[in-house]
Amino acid sequence: MNKRLFSALVVCLCLVMTASAGLADIEALFPVMDGWEPEGDPEVYSPEDLFEYINGSAEMFVDFNLQEMAFLNYFDDYGRNVLVEVYDHGDLNNAYGMYSQEQPNPANLVEIGVEGYYDTGMLNFYRDNYYVKIQGFDLDDQDEAMLTIVGKIVSQNIGGKKDVPPILDCFPPDAMVRNTERFVSKNVFGHGFLHSAFIAEYQSGGSRNARGFIIVAKDAADADAMLAAYVKLVEDGGETVVENNGVLRFTDPMSRNAGPMTVKKSGGYIWGLTTDSENDGLVFVKEVERNLRAAKLFN
Repeated sequence: MNKRLFSALVVCLCLVMTASAGLADIEALFPVMDGWEPEGDPEVYSPEDLFEYINGSAEMFVDFNLQEMAFLNYFDDYGRNVLVEVYDHGDLNNAYGMYSQEQPNPANLVEIGVEGYYDTGMLNFYRDNYYVKIQGFDLDDQDEAMLTIVGKIVSQNIGGKKDVPPILDCFPPDAMVRNTERFVSKNVFGHGFLHSAFIAEYQSGGSRNARGFIIVAKDAADADAMLAAYVKLVEDGGETVVENNGVLRFTDPMSRNAGPMTVKKSGGYIWGLTTDSENDGLVFVKEVERNLRAAKLFN
């Protein structure tokens, strides 16, 4: 890349970071960059026609509450190309959810937005309602630097706080397998009656990783209905549900290979750990409950 153009972009970034404030409409999030010409105006897609742009994976984006998506190509005088895609998922949980679905493991994490990751030719991040994907073509040795600058401009244009979904802070950090946190918008563990769960893997007793989860219901009644449906499925599948002081222990008959799970419910939340170690399960549910209360997500 021409060093003069690269320096101009750094100046542009500083100006944007000084001037930007507050959230903006999706078309206002795209950067203005010296030496880079946008190919017209941002092209906007809705959930109904997104398949015309990304046929084959549009349904997954829509499942995470996609409101709209826009993209814009930029070119410099040397034919180099940067493509910026901005996805509005309506809220922080769903923006994080889509980001977490595409994040590789391991990932080269970068401090852009709330969190991002870089690989050659691409940089993705999320912030507030938005999931942003940036691709570079023929940027050579300036690939990471260029994509980082573009990402920082877009992130600053989004504005708002750089908050992670609050539920993520309720997962106990000890024994968590790094970079395995995910948000699932529906069909948790393959069950249509379970929805909106944060999931992370843990090291526990046995040869397989444990799976920690926190299901976010609409309200307490919704959580009651989901847990009742789960217990019915378990018992109808020939498994036994053991209850002790409000903590349930059972095996999902649809995924017996995952092992037994320890589960608890309070308020609009259901949480638990799938693990061979009953003790690890009890420790997990107690720590999550303490963290949920500390976060004032329920009394």
